[in-house]
Amino acid sequence: WFMFGNWKDASILVQKFYDWDMDGVMDEDEVGLANWVIWANGTLVGGGWLNITRLTDGTGLVRFDGLPAGTYIVTERLEYAPAGWYPTTSTTYVIDITSGAIMDIKIGNVLLFDIDGYKFYDKDMDGVMDEDEPGMEGWTILLNGVDDAGGVVSFFDITDEDGYYSFEGLHPGVYEITEVLLPNWVATTELPVVVEISTEGASVNIGNMQFATIWGYKFLDT
Repeated sequence: WFMFGNWKDASILVQKFYDWDMDGVMDEDEVGLANWVIWANGTLVGGGWLNITRLTDGTGLVRFDGLPAGTYIVTERLEYAPAGWYPTTSTTYVIDITSGAIMDIKIGNVLLFDIDGYKFYDKDMDGVMDEDEPGMEGWTILLNGVDDAGGVVSFFDITDEDGYYSFEGLHPGVYEITEVLLPNWVATTELPVVVEISTEGASVNIGNMQFATIWGYKFLDT
């Protein structure tokens, strides 16, 4: 008698997507991400290994077809990703491939930036934070704007002992930075400062000056 064995090629499908709401799920309004590097490394049942690197297509999809049996590690190569992108799902998956298997993987990322800076005592009133001009603690810095999904964004932060403030994890958008002005102080930075972030974050320093008053009497010293 004779035994005839057959094998049906297997596939791994990877969908790379912009996980705007950061929930790890690809929603209907979330788009695929093109030209991301995806790597598959397989240790084969019959011995040997298989190493494949591919780019996602215009819909964010990449296919690894014709795979023999084995255990595969599939990962996105974040070191080649553009700046500002962060994973919202696992970046590495270990998959056992058997005959005819079709494995679907979704890998989400989100684009986030920071806006930060210093509140400082602008002694020379030039709007630039010089080395001898100290930061100012306890000032309220305001951020208002609209993100790339049309959502209204509003945050505040209080400067620390160095005058530093920060707004972290912002979606791309257009934002205004301003302050709550304290009595007897004037801003030497034109406010609000409008910042558009799309490929990188921003740093905004805000200067202030306090004017003094000198007073007295002119008198007839009889």
